[in-house]
Amino acid sequence: MYDRAIERTMYDPSKIEQLRELMNDDQAEMLSLVEEYEGNSTSLIQQMLDATARRSALELTRAAHTLKSSSALMGASGLARLCEELETLSHQGKIPPDVEERIRQITTEFAEASRWLRAQICG
Repeated sequence: MYDRAIERTMYDPSKIEQLRELMNDDQAEMLSLVEEYEGNSTSLIQQMLDATARRSALELTRAAHTLKSSSALMGASGLARLCEELETLSHQGKIPPDVEERIRQITTEFAEASRWLRAQICG
């Protein structure tokens, strides 16, 4: 069960309601959208890891920006904030010294956000 106080700061249920309206409350379509988000997000996290290994701040910035935007659209506000912090730091042209820890936090929050999204859709 989710802690509602944490949920209010980490997730934005109004985004799910907007998606429900856009998809005429079609649960199968919503689940498909979540699955696509999960696949894309997994790929973006891998891109962050690869960019870090290559020491490419530009690639890291792009992946963090994309994950930030898609997470915000899906209502994963906490994940979007973590990505925004990494995007801001790497946008300065340098890989942050704590980048591995930041990506671990993003990965952990992504897993939590996925569980939250599925709970919102599947009940």
